Amino acid sequence: MKENEIEIVTCKNGHMYPAHLHKTCPYCIKFEENSAKLMAERNARKQANNRELHINTRWENFKQWLDEGTSGLSFLFSMIGDKLHDLPDRDRWKDPHFWDLYR
Repeated sequence: MKENEIEIVTCKNGHMYPAHLHKTCPYCIKFEENSAKLMAERNARKQANNRELHINTRWENFKQWLDEGTSGLSFLFSMIGDKLHDLPDRDRWKDPHFWDLYR
């Protein structure tokens, strides 16, 4: 082989590369590195999507039962609270000008 000649080698995957610069195929090494990264990301996504089994404690069950059973009551109490909150604004007895007529 002469000084100016470059030996081109083909790897088992069909990549062509200069043999005097690389001992092994640089494209295959990059592909293996990228595929390892892609597999790691894929496995991380799979694990993130899998939910772990969680068994509720008695306290968690009680809170869930209370929330489900008293949702109507909380709505009712909020309506009553709103009406009681608005009551002093509508009460004519607490209007300072109401008693001006009866002095």
